[in-house]
Parts: sequence; structure tokens; C-alpha cells
Amino acid sequence: MQTSLSRIQAAQLGSLYESASEGFMPAGSQGSGLLGGIYEAWKSKYLSGFQQRNALLDGLFYDVGKITEEETNTLAPWLVKEGTLLHVPPTGTQKLQPVKDLTALAKLDKPKALAIAGVGSSALGSAALARNVADAVGGPVVAVVSGFGLADVATEAIGGYFLFGTLNRLRHNAEQLETMATDWMKSTSPVSGPKAASKGLAAFNDVNAAAALLRDPRFDLSVLCGHSKGNLILAEALEKIVRNSPEDAERLQAQSHIITLSAVIKMPDGFKKITDVLGSADPLGYMNSRRSIAIEKLLRGVGHHTNTEFPDIVPRPLDVTATLKDILYTE
Repeated sequence: MQTSLSRIQAAQLGSLYESASEGFMPAGSQGSGLLGGIYEAWKSKYLSGFQQRNALLDGLFYDVGKITEEETNTLAPWLVKEGTLLHVPPTGTQKLQPVKDLTALAKLDKPKALAIAGVGSSALGSAALARNVADAVGGPVVAVVSGFGLADVATEAIGGYFLFGTLNRLRHNAEQLETMATDWMKSTSPVSGPKAASKGLAAFNDVNAAAALLRDPRFDLSVLCGHSKGNLILAEALEKIVRNSPEDAERLQAQSHIITLSAVIKMPDGFKKITDVLGSADPLGYMNSRRSIAIEKLLRGVGHHTNTEFPDIVPRPLDVTATLKDILYTE
């Protein structure tokens, strides 16, 4: 395990930040002079801080070995930010691509599924989860990069673990009160309609990006897959569509199979085809799950991580590709 982690840090993460720095610093400034010294100080400070920590979490929790070094070079955190879309084909086919908008995405091979990662929240983890899903569905997958919104600032101090289960419970337990408040705001505010309601998590870029993607009729995404905090982002994006676009919600309810990994999150009413997957050795997943929701697929001895490079560690990793194939094609 130590060898694999060292490889991740030295090869993939090193190339990620060094490649991105070429666009950050003027040509020739990295090696010498005042600008070179500033760059080295900047790199020393920030690569030992939260960005490197989050990329390392991706190596611990996601199957980053599925992403080539060349692909990793395109995933620097200041180039691929929260809400960015990634077009991720299966292993051994085409290269993954960050895309700037839905128009650019529509010009690529049509994605079959949506994937949203959680722990670590960098583009590397998002790409790795999407590659696992792509290998399962046999076609390209679009990933939404989850990131650090204002609500994530406090949890930054405890290493990026998000109490998304509590947020989800509060969100849905307060629906009735929120509806009453919305009705009152409509009658008293010059701004009426959905914009007058409390935005909650729907104000974040990752939620907005996922909602815009799902509403676009050019993309027929039959599988919606989240892992960890990504399940909350998916739930909030669907909730936003239910509130603001009932016709799109009905289309998605009819065509979508939602698969949640490593956290059981309540999805909006009307979505019936949902498979919740949780490992029996995943305390983080249990802590952030809704106790009242049945777990369709409980995996014995499996933890929160999905990196198949460590098959012999205890608890065992969640094999995303094998699990999704089992759900989609054998059940």
C-alpha cells in the first residue's frame, strides 16, 4: 500500500501540479530568479496543504490508477474547478476531456451515465469514479466535479469529510415548513416563483451544473451514480429540477436508474428506480446514511474506498465496475 501511495504522489500528483504550473507561471520562471523563488515558495506552501491532501484522498478513496498520467495533467484544480464537466470514455479507448459547457459536451460521443464523486472532491477522484462507471456501462460517462462551496469551509478543518447525511435529513424534514415559507414569500416579496424560495445547497456550482446537464434533452443519461457526498449533490440537483421543471423531472423519473454508493441519501419523491449500495465495514457511510431507507445491496467486508489497487487491505475496497455490472445486468 505504501508503494502504491508513493507512486500516486510522485508520478500522478507530481505531474498534475507541475504541468498546471506551466500555465500559472511565465515561461522560464520556474527554475531561477525572483519569480522562480516565489514559485518554489508557493509550491512548497500549497502542495503541502489542502490541495495535495485532497488529491491524496482521491488516491486513497478512488481508483486513480485508471487515469493515465497524460490525462492527469489536464486535471489541475485551478484549471478544472467545481462544476466542471468531464467526458470520460472507458479504459483503453479515448482520452478523457474536460469540457467548458454543454454545447461542447454535445459534440463528443454521447454519454450513457452521470457520475459524481465525493471524498476529496478534486477532478482526479471525479475522473476515476467516472472511468469505473464507464467500464461498467460500456460507454462514455460525464462527471461533474464537486468542489469547495461555502458550506464546505468548516469541514475543511476535519479533512474533507462532509456531514452530508445530516444536511440531507434537515433538507427533507423541513420540506413542509419551507413550502409554507415559500408561499408567504410569494405574497410579500416582489420576487415570486421558485427564486423566492430558500436555495439551500442548490446555489452551489456542482449542483447547478448537474441540474443543467440533467435537464438538457440532448443527453439521455440512463444511469445516475454518486459516491459519498456526491449522492447529496445528485439529490439536490434532482430536487431543483422537481421544483423548477416538472416536465424534465417526469422524464428523468421514467428513464433514470439512480445508484448511490457509500451513503444512503433520500432522493426526491417520484424517483422509484434506486439502488442503494453500502459496505458493511463503512462507518463513514453508515454515519451519513438515512436509517429509515432500506439498503438494497449490502456488501460484506467492504469499506468506503473504491481503489482496486489495494484489493487485500481490510476493509476491502468497493469495486465500482463489478458492482454496477451486477446491478445493471444480472439483477
